[in-house]
Amino acid sequence: ELALREVEAYRAIGHDYGEARALRSIGIDARSIGDFTRATTAFEESLALHRRANRRSSMVLLLADLSSNSGALGDFGR
Repeated sequence: ELALREVEAYRAIGHDYGEARALRSIGIDARSIGDFTRATTAFEESLALHRRANRRSSMVLLLADLSSNSGALGDFGR
């Protein structure tokens, strides 16, 4: 998967913004095929990177992604 190779490449050079974007792409792809667990993991990893850099607009998008996934998984208390 191209996005996974992207994550690895960005991680290797310490480019957290690129890594976070690639992780969100993995989450979006996983969600589109109904793999909400994998999507949640990717979104959470991406969110952690954006939080560390205080990128608020990206954090909002990822929180929305996570909320959508939680609903699909029936986890309404999240």
